Amino acid sequence: MELNYLRDFVVLADTCQFQEAAEQLYISQSSLSKHIKTIEQEFGKKLFDRSTRKVELTRFGRAFLPYAQRIVETQTEYINLLLPELAEKADVISIGISPLISCYIVSDMLAAFTRGDSGYPVHLFEEEDASLLDMLRRGKCSAIISAVNQILKLDYSGLITVPLFDDTLTAVLPEHHPLAGRTSVSVADLSNDNYIQLGYKYESDPALGVPVAYASSISMAVDFVKRGLGVSIICKDAALNHPKEGVVYVDMEYSPKLQVCMMYSKKQMSSPEVRALVSYFQSFQCEKQTEPKKTPEKAPSPPQP
Repeated sequence: MELNYLRDFVVLADTCQFQEAAEQLYISQSSLSKHIKTIEQEFGKKLFDRSTRKVELTRFGRAFLPYAQRIVETQTEYINLLLPELAEKADVISIGISPLISCYIVSDMLAAFTRGDSGYPVHLFEEEDASLLDMLRRGKCSAIISAVNQILKLDYSGLITVPLFDDTLTAVLPEHHPLAGRTSVSVADLSNDNYIQLGYKYESDPALGVPVAYASSISMAVDFVKRGLGVSIICKDAALNHPKEGVVYVDMEYSPKLQVCMMYSKKQMSSPEVRALVSYFQSFQCEKQTEPKKTPEKAPSPPQP
């Protein structure tokens, strides 16, 4: 269970109003509602009886509340105790990457940043886009790298974006698939195949049917296809960085444009390590516009506060 969702539950139980609780938590009411529903689904029990203006704890919610309060208090205690000690050792830049984006795509950029004199170690982790956005708004990571497009149907409001590059989608097919020799395929062409979905929280095209498997990373999706489990759809740039043995990549017709961006919040701009990261990616974008295939060899020094 996501511990941060327990904090949402405790705050909502205290306020008994979604709007007030959401304001205290710095998240939208829709996000708060989703978090509460996630906990309820895990328990198989309702935590609140909802009305138009107010919510009240159910019998199960009242029984669970003291345990949730203790967990939240313990989490707050160890965060306040341990994080200052870690901060004294090093200011780590924590960057979350969407599973839609292959780590290989940004590895050159981040390698140049760490090779330079930025002075900051980088922690990379992969997580679902919805969770990344939630973590960013909560200040649990420095920045995220994701593909902004209409198929994800997520709320990017209040975030600052630094565009990095554009991408499209490609189909991953077994090498002996009947469509392997085509230059492009449509969603309709794949509707009769078993579909392997990248990430389990995204809305897939209804024409593809219910996925037979969910892959947490691009490399896993490609491996599933190679093993004959079905077909998948990934970013085209990501396909260029994965072995082609046993699979073929075919362009998707009418593919939506994916704009890959680094995102951060306005509150985090006061952080010198985030300012250094933003400055670096902005310089990378300028470099890319003049020399598309070149990556900066050295990251800029951190800006002076």
